[in-house]
Amino acid sequence: MREDELSAEELEDVGIAAKSVRKGKGEPSNNLGQAPKRTASQADHAAWLTKVANRQHDPFVEAERHGRGLDAVLVLRTQSGKEATFHRLRDAFKPDTLVATLAELDGTEPPSFTQKEARRIASAMIRLAALTSEIGDLQTFIDYGRQYLSACLEANEHLVAHAMASPRDEYAAALAYLARIKRLNGSRDEPPPPVLYATDLGVLHVPRALFWEWVRPRHSKLAPTTLIGHMTLAGWVAYDLDQRPVGREDRDSARARLRLWRVEQGWEGIRVGADLQVVEGAQR
Repeated sequence: MREDELSAEELEDVGIAAKSVRKGKGEPSNNLGQAPKRTASQADHAAWLTKVANRQHDPFVEAERHGRGLDAVLVLRTQSGKEATFHRLRDAFKPDTLVATLAELDGTEPPSFTQKEARRIASAMIRLAALTSEIGDLQTFIDYGRQYLSACLEANEHLVAHAMASPRDEYAAALAYLARIKRLNGSRDEPPPPVLYATDLGVLHVPRALFWEWVRPRHSKLAPTTLIGHMTLAGWVAYDLDQRPVGREDRDSARARLRLWRVEQGWEGIRVGADLQVVEGAQR
């Protein structure tokens, strides 16, 4: 079950609370408009919550969820840093508690909500918290990528520079790169690998396996698929180089086997100069 979902039992708990509210009780319904779809961005969810809570003067930007289920703590944060804290997530589904907690931010009272509307708002807050967490994790992996790529560039006097636009050039580049990294295994006491730079494409490459070995001690319980997913979102491209020489596709021909990350020139400010040795913007 995803972090932004409630179990069937928890939904039933909330549903029982909803049934206990008499139909038509309270103030007229607030027109919430169309709630963001599940696939909407963090900004879209925050903007919708800002609108329905009447907080355009200090909009919501993010949320945090601590714990699981209806007893989790949910914190909604505004642009100025103010926080609305629901000490039990189940309270966010209650119209009176929802309004009171939002009003405590700075005295701005939101409209009254029906039980159904409170559930929609609480669901959007849960999703906002999940999206905030995902983006926070993504920034961590962007930092990993920046640190590793910078270390690879700074630790080696020369790049492995080669044309790679054609299959023939790509194979020659793979052989040259394999000769430089074949003895590396990612242990802590060895230097970072050099970067393979495609001179005609302007892209950088580092070995996927060695990057995985570098990240793993820094991020416990990390699955390879999780790393691939985050780095793909960060803008890296998983690039598999597994081919035989052009014109020699017979089974006995030497094969170049490389699993690489391809990184565009200028990613996170990291740029290789015209002399292939100058690196601008690389930071550890």
